[in-house]
Amino acid sequence: MKSYRLYYVDNANRMECMLTCSLNRSIDWCENGLKIVTWKYNMVGHGQAESLNAVFRHYSVLSIDKRKKRQMRTVNIGDIIVFDEEPWIVSAFGFIRVPDILAKKIL
Repeated sequence: MKSYRLYYVDNANRMECMLTCSLNRSIDWCENGLKIVTWKYNMVGHGQAESLNAVFRHYSVLSIDKRKKRQMRTVNIGDIIVFDEEPWIVSAFGFIRVPDILAKKIL
C-alpha cells in the first residue's frame, strides 16, 4: 500500500482543463504548462491504495449524501492524483506524469 492525495480542478477552470487534457494522448508541457499552473486545485481526498488505478476506481463512484451542503463529484479529466509522491494528471487515455517543476507550482 502506498499513500495518495487527490486534487480536483476548481469548477472555474474545469472546462478549459477538460479540453486541454482530453484531446491528446499526451500534454505538450511547453505549450500548456503555464496554462495548467494557473488553474486552482483543491485536495479532496487522501489515504492508502495499492495502485493509481485503485485510487481512480475508488473515486469514480458517485456517492450522494443529502446532509452535506457540497456534494463530491467523481474523479474526472484534469484532476491530479499524487501517488507515492509522484503527480499524475487524469487524461482521456489514462494518466500522464506531471513534471516535478510544474507540480511544485500547482500543488
